[in-house]
Amino acid sequence: MKNIKRIIVGLLLVIATLLVALTGTYLLVGNETLVALLAKQLGEASNTHITYRQDATITRTLAPTLSINELLIQDKKGKFQVSINSLQLQVSLPPFLQGKLDVPLLDLGDTQVQIKADGNGGKFNIPDSLPLRPILHHVKISNISIDSAGSKYTLPPFHVHELSLTPDLGAEKIISTLQVELGGLAGAPSETA
Repeated sequence: MKNIKRIIVGLLLVIATLLVALTGTYLLVGNETLVALLAKQLGEASNTHITYRQDATITRTLAPTLSINELLIQDKKGKFQVSINSLQLQVSLPPFLQGKLDVPLLDLGDTQVQIKADGNGGKFNIPDSLPLRPILHHVKISNISIDSAGSKYTLPPFHVHELSLTPDLGAEKIISTLQVELGGLAGAPSETA
């Protein structure tokens, strides 16, 4: 019986040491290393190439905030490119660890999107399943310009108070529920597809 207790105590000490080491690494690793690792992992997961100015920062809290300037996201197949002047992204960790993507803040500076035409008539294929269904609170976008197959669109600054995305695979569309404030005009909550 004493041996079992010693084994359990030993295992608990090993687990506690690992948790302290992981927490210490998260807290002590510099911004450059942590943001570079995050950009690499996101790029691999989304099949994109991500570059940014080297002064990026990330806070170490239960809702870490990532701040990046001059962000460039390029599709590895050349289908699209997104250039963002400044980005502030806050993700709530407790829901994330449960497999939910809860974003309290997404603030984008001037944004340019270039979509190149493909054999699919310029349409994007919706993935069979989204690994995380995001819920976004307080999304602010300064100015956004979209260049799609020679057509250019510009949207004024806007603020989305609540946004959730749900794929509807039968109809090949993504359903979004949102409340928007566009150019200072507030709109009632609505559901769009």
